[in-house]
Amino acid sequence: MIGEDNRKSLRKPEELKYVDYECKNGVAWIKFNEPDRRNPLSLYRVEDIREAVLIAEDDDDAVIICFAAPGGPHFSGGAEIKPWRWGNGVDFFHSHRYFKQPMWEKLFDCKKPTVAALHGYTIGFCLETMLRCDIIIAAEDTMIGELEIQFSSPYGNQKIARLANERIQMWYSYTGDLMNAQEALHWGIVNKVVPTDKLDEAIYDFCNKLSRWSPTALWFNRLAIKYGMTTNERTGVLIEDLFETLQSTTPDWAQGLLAFQSEPRRMPVFTNKLPKARVPDITLMPDTKKPIIDTKQMSYIFEPEEPNIGEEGQWFGEKGRDEDSRPKKK
Repeated sequence: MIGEDNRKSLRKPEELKYVDYECKNGVAWIKFNEPDRRNPLSLYRVEDIREAVLIAEDDDDAVIICFAAPGGPHFSGGAEIKPWRWGNGVDFFHSHRYFKQPMWEKLFDCKKPTVAALHGYTIGFCLETMLRCDIIIAAEDTMIGELEIQFSSPYGNQKIARLANERIQMWYSYTGDLMNAQEALHWGIVNKVVPTDKLDEAIYDFCNKLSRWSPTALWFNRLAIKYGMTTNERTGVLIEDLFETLQSTTPDWAQGLLAFQSEPRRMPVFTNKLPKARVPDITLMPDTKKPIIDTKQMSYIFEPEEPNIGEEGQWFGEKGRDEDSRPKKK
């Protein structure tokens, strides 16, 4: 819903019921909060997950988004199947498309890197959801599986085939066997396996690595990989080229090049911000400041505002100005 100031109306973190939201040291934690029931993935929790991801996208302190299930020996036992009934396939199909699919689409198009911190049993619908994260770090005691065959459901048969291969998917979908963490690592289903008591530490270490980089570069990298993997390589390279071109119009692009080429080389000071959950004002009205192009830095600016990327000696820096490189007004 679009509210005042063209902002999308989001719930506050404390208004979420089926997950807990907390941002700490750059990690936006989305925590399942029913460990006594093994965190069943109901339609209500699906809605809260999607809303929590939107909140994390809008949180300037969040570098990555991480799913976790603290407080219990297992991550999730899968879907909440107690409300399920037979004989109403149309409504059942509707629940997939109206609740599950929008959540998965939000994970696909998210502006920030998504991570799953798995431990214990991670089964079925919840496993399928976590497999759609960018990175999976698993504790040594992690066991994953598609157990739907046990109650005659042909479900959970798409993602493992794409991450590993068709034969691995066939085996686990046919048998309902569980896969341990080392097997999942071997088949490329998880990125890293760590001791159970080091799981949070591994998440923060990963976040610290990413916190050094431009948030828009991370976003565009993510989208290029996601969409590139859905098509052929030639089209994927085109997607890559378009996102790099888009990034080249931002202050972070200029800052990254200046820092990389400086003698001695220094760490860049990136200042790009991700768009907020609001309708952007992209319409140029008669009284709108007109954009001009900075041909030296190859980026658009709006006079009289000057982009600040923290480079001394450049006209857009805090400490000095080089009037020769500044665009001249006509």
